[in-house]
Amino acid sequence: VTDGYGKVIFGSGTKLHTYS
Repeated sequence: VTDGYGKVIFGSGTKLHTYS
């Protein structure tokens, strides 16, 4: 799953961790 910034996110509907 990625957020709107193209970063991979972990979390059930919540951005717990992001990285480029």
